[in-house]
Amino acid sequence: MTMMCNYYVLGLVPFKSKTIPSRAELAKYVLDQDTNSLVILSTREHCKSLNGACLDQIGSEEIICIAEDSFDCAPGKKKKAQSKLTKLEDNASRTPGQEHQLVLKQDCRVMLTRNFDVSTGLVNGSLGRISEFKYDPDGKLDFVQVQFGDELHDIERTTSKFEIFPGAFIYRKMPPDYCICHHGAQMSGNLH
Repeated sequence: MTMMCNYYVLGLVPFKSKTIPSRAELAKYVLDQDTNSLVILSTREHCKSLNGACLDQIGSEEIICIAEDSFDCAPGKKKKAQSKLTKLEDNASRTPGQEHQLVLKQDCRVMLTRNFDVSTGLVNGSLGRISEFKYDPDGKLDFVQVQFGDELHDIERTTSKFEIFPGAFIYRKMPPDYCICHHGAQMSGNLH
């Protein structure tokens, strides 16, 4: 499955205020592009800002995906690890690009940020649209159904491990931040 991708590089765009009309205008422009278009921005903050503006343009309900973190360290270091992780949550680059919280909506565009299933063409950079959220019997988000091309695929929770400081590891189970980002704005190497 080979697709051509249009891309747009946006440099000097005012992203600081959430109420700037040009921000909403830019989000509308991005959403009006075909699914194979990609916007490249210079910072994660620009990506977050444009993602938020794009989500505001979609009428469906927001689904907030929250990571489940577990700690692997000596019992005496757990409190320190929790404190350090709390301080780092605002900077995903300090938690290997893994956000603690991800806001998604049905019909929002997404991009895989890692290889998910090479045999079916679900590789880093694949573009799609969320078609449905699936929940377990307890009401927790279990997986996200995403349409890539003409096919629907279930993107399940993944668990990843990263070191918060020497000897303290975090296991982050995230539906589906580690493998999906908003497609509206993607910076190279990321995201959410």
